Amino acid sequence: METKKSFLVIHNISKSKNVGSLLRSAAAFGVEEVWVIGSHKLKTFGNQGTAKRLCYRYFESFSHLQTYAFENSVTVCGVEITETSQSIWNQPFKGSTAFILGNEGVGLSAKEKEICELFVYIPQYSSNTESLNVNVAGAICLSHFANWAGFAESPIEGEKFKLQDPFGREANAKMAEEVREARKNKQESEFLGDFDIEYL
Repeated sequence: METKKSFLVIHNISKSKNVGSLLRSAAAFGVEEVWVIGSHKLKTFGNQGTAKRLCYRYFESFSHLQTYAFENSVTVCGVEITETSQSIWNQPFKGSTAFILGNEGVGLSAKEKEICELFVYIPQYSSNTESLNVNVAGAICLSHFANWAGFAESPIEGEKFKLQDPFGREANAKMAEEVREARKNKQESEFLGDFDIEYL
């Protein structure tokens, strides 16, 4: 049986807090890799120490990402309302999927849409807002994919999920303590600020 994997594409997200929150959601919902287009450095404020627990892959251009996705049987899925968009509730996935979300103000660009094979949208149940925040939308999509793909739920320890590293081993206790200490001292810049990515 083919193993289904999820990927998160980061491109043209303006606010560092949104990038950080997307990375935190990627960590929570079992994203295999974060794919970054065109930027060697991410502003990751708000990731709560999860940025260093994720794996990253860099692409110089949309075409490079598209080629890599095709060669590895990964469907690129745009989170956007279009004429062909399908409801995320229907989980219209076919296999491993890379999710790309649009800019906070203008959504997906024409070039971003060109690399997408599938589009999904998140239904709303009132007319009080035109759209969701980008990191909220990302969390919903990644959660639905994880459920559809049958990812194993993480074990719970106390009132939180048990912390593990990206490879399934026990998390480094020293790192966890350093993160807690940074929060305590409000030294967010080291753990929650800009992050030099080590790419695969």
